[in-house]
Amino acid sequence: MTVLYLPLLAIKLSIPILISAQVPVPVQRPNIIFILADDLGWNDVGFHGTTEKLTPNIDALAYSGVILNSHYSETLCTPSRGALLTGKYPIHTGTQHNVIVEASPWGLPLEESLLPQHLNRLGYVSHAIGKWHLGFYRKEYTPTYRGFASHYGFWNSHQDYYTHTVQASFSPFEGMDMRWNMTIDWDSVGHYTTRLLTEKAIKLIAEHNKKNPLFLYFAHAASHAGNYEHPLQAPEDTVKMFSHLKDEKAQVYAAMIWELDQSAGKIVTALKNKGMLNNTIIAFVSDNGGATEGLHKNTGSNFPLKGEKATPWEGGIRTSALLWSPKLNKKHRVLNNLMHISDWLPTLYTSAGGNLEDLGNIDGINQWYYFVNDTAEPRNEILQNIDDIHGYSAMRFNEYKYVNGTTFFGFLDYWGGKEDSNNLQYNTSAILKSEVMQSLTNSLSEELIIKLRNAAKLSCHKSKQREICDSKKSPCLFNIKEDPCETNNILTNNKKIVREIERKLVAFRRTMIPPRNKRTESIANPRFYNNTWGWNDVSFHGSDQIPTPNLDALAYNGVILNRHYVQPVCTPTRAALLTGRYPIHTSMQGIPILSAEPNGLPLDFKLLPEYLRDLGYRTHIVGKWHLGYFREPYTPLRRGFETFLGCYNGYTGFYDYIVEAQNDGVSYYGFDLRRNETSAWDLVGKYATDVFTTEAVRVIKSHPTNEPLFLYMAYTAVHATNRGRFLEAPQARVNSFKYILDPNRRTFAGMLSKMDDSVGDIVDALSEQGMLDNTIILFLSDNGAPSPPQSVYPNWGSNFPLRGAKETLWEGGVRSPSFIWSSQLQAHPRVSNQLFHVTDWLPTLYIAA
Repeated sequence: MTVLYLPLLAIKLSIPILISAQVPVPVQRPNIIFILADDLGWNDVGFHGTTEKLTPNIDALAYSGVILNSHYSETLCTPSRGALLTGKYPIHTGTQHNVIVEASPWGLPLEESLLPQHLNRLGYVSHAIGKWHLGFYRKEYTPTYRGFASHYGFWNSHQDYYTHTVQASFSPFEGMDMRWNMTIDWDSVGHYTTRLLTEKAIKLIAEHNKKNPLFLYFAHAASHAGNYEHPLQAPEDTVKMFSHLKDEKAQVYAAMIWELDQSAGKIVTALKNKGMLNNTIIAFVSDNGGATEGLHKNTGSNFPLKGEKATPWEGGIRTSALLWSPKLNKKHRVLNNLMHISDWLPTLYTSAGGNLEDLGNIDGINQWYYFVNDTAEPRNEILQNIDDIHGYSAMRFNEYKYVNGTTFFGFLDYWGGKEDSNNLQYNTSAILKSEVMQSLTNSLSEELIIKLRNAAKLSCHKSKQREICDSKKSPCLFNIKEDPCETNNILTNNKKIVREIERKLVAFRRTMIPPRNKRTESIANPRFYNNTWGWNDVSFHGSDQIPTPNLDALAYNGVILNRHYVQPVCTPTRAALLTGRYPIHTSMQGIPILSAEPNGLPLDFKLLPEYLRDLGYRTHIVGKWHLGYFREPYTPLRRGFETFLGCYNGYTGFYDYIVEAQNDGVSYYGFDLRRNETSAWDLVGKYATDVFTTEAVRVIKSHPTNEPLFLYMAYTAVHATNRGRFLEAPQARVNSFKYILDPNRRTFAGMLSKMDDSVGDIVDALSEQGMLDNTIILFLSDNGAPSPPQSVYPNWGSNFPLRGAKETLWEGGVRSPSFIWSSQLQAHPRVSNQLFHVTDWLPTLYIAA
């Protein structure tokens, strides 16, 4: 068994308070049901031409309302969802590049107001069902903190449709991700995702209080691929319906689409049963094109369009969309007006009776009056995206489309999919008999269905005289009205149009913000969270000022020891830890051992590393000793440790490793950093926490994994250094805490933050060595924070709300932050209020070993 020990000093405590309110309003505002499909191809719905996939309910809604045949989403999940809920182009929210991957610590900016928050001001009750994919590394980024009264679903991009586990796209992590609000729903295992989400939505509608209008954001997992082992999944009874299709993948994918369609039918029935349908707006949209190839491919078809998901071509961004509502004065239409997914926010807000001035500066344009009364088309241009990391920009202007650059080196720049077999007839009777049509009061005829379907289908007439586009080399221009499949590059004869579009792109560049993407972090590994996906945001004792995500992750997924006691100063605590005895029984009950003092922990006491070596452990110490060194027998290598990199004294400079000692009013200075028993002059100038981290990682990575390890990681952080410059941290890290006004507290934050990074690096090393699952990690501070002006060596730490500080017997001096983490803990995560003293660790760890 591997035992890892990580000591730290005090962390500020505070308690966040969340307040919410609901404003009653007139009930005549329409209910809004927004159904968002995932990775649904252009040709994956019947009203666009497919006969292999059956979508009678979706088709019934389309033919009974309006088909939005020039609706544009973004190329990928996160930017589309961000644009939908903010009403802004991704370049204005920093979501223009790729997506939020599972282990990446960022999200849709918190300063953005989302659609449910706007609707809530009008008296709506907003609920989210299904996929989020807009960030979850801090709880403030999750749905119930962004305007939704409840959320049932998952935070990531995809999941296994039965186990509901998520395999990270670019990290070797896997964990459960299906939850009610913030709580994992373990009972969901074994239930098919599409059916499960639909059941929850139906229940929510049935229990809704009609005194307030409902906004239901239903973001399906379908038809996104699942995990790598089983990307396409559907119930066996549904798959059998498509046994006539030759390809097995096509059978399963068609079954996934069928389940999505059946869900739409059941939602409409639920609304009718509740008496809400006649005052409801239903929108159905896909977040991007089908993923025929590439990452998370689902075999979706974008025929006859060029490209697919993750590309700027029509197959990636021109999406299936419809709107149904009794409020539409002219139904049964195919609309070819330009519409962007960001338009839904102002459109729906207007439909709810909201004032557009409430929405501030957004990119979306209100299309409600166009839909209802057939007014002039609101849009003549769409910025499809600017992504300077991939290196492309794309824009629609009137009938023209401009593309400069592409994604993934052009690997997905092709015309995929094929026209469905002529052997399969479009089943109009299935539409007329669909669950949706049983709920609607209007009627359809077979003739009207065929007429609308033909109007919605796209065809491409490839001219023999056409100019090929290679957007990797130079920009391309297309007339989408005449050439929806982007086969003929007309740039040469339309330079004036190109210049106009490029001027517009320059103007957009002036307002764009940098992408917010961040590198993945292994602290997101679900093994730290009971094999579930989830992050934590602040110090586990409540600090909202200095983030300690790595410490928090371990604490919240282990056992927080809320009544853990130490001694009031360094030496007595360390002696108690390593001997298992109160300081009064080792003569260590006084002040710390001073630099020039000929004193040490008595040699007749056996220490924790010596006990563990008897059990076959390899033992190492990194960091601070502070138990005496005036004679060699008192030093770490003679007290049970095999190696040592650190300092003998209670503090040193964090860069020069100089110790200032005073004796009878005279100051002495000396170097104190050694590798085993030799001064480590080569490390001068390197920051102490980084030096100790490097050594700890080296110890772990060079350790033979067939032998148990005891690593005593005794940071010098966040202890003050010498008088005159009490605190030291890398300036760049200190600058990241500019919101902390006190310069000393700001430097303390830099020291603590660097130490938290170190914890993450050590956990990473254990994981990479395959040691983490058999490891115990415990964390404690040796005493409370020394607060100015009373303390001799203040560090500007906080013991709030406790009384006292280091060197006192008040709670602030002796009650320390502490936790234990291990995959072997049965009852976790939890907060323990059991009394625990630092002396208890020796027998506890010895028994554990």
